[in-house]
Amino acid sequence: GLISWITLMNGAYALSVSNIQRLLKDHWQLTFSTGAVSQATRSVTQWLLPLYQQVGQAVRNLPVAHADETSHYRNNEQRWL
Repeated sequence: GLISWITLMNGAYALSVSNIQRLLKDHWQLTFSTGAVSQATRSVTQWLLPLYQQVGQAVRNLPVAHADETSHYRNNEQRWL
């Protein structure tokens, strides 16, 4: 629940840790330290790593694969999907 929400806000919505802390406080009166928010995202990342690796291997084994170079910005830095 909450750990997934924190990770979604950080990853998909590119919210900073301080903005996530503010949302937690404003909406649910919850106070999380910077370290607690970072640990929440780290735990989900570790949990998803095996699935991420399996998808990567499956794509590498395909006879044809296409890349999506859609760009987006995160913290004023241009990145690609």
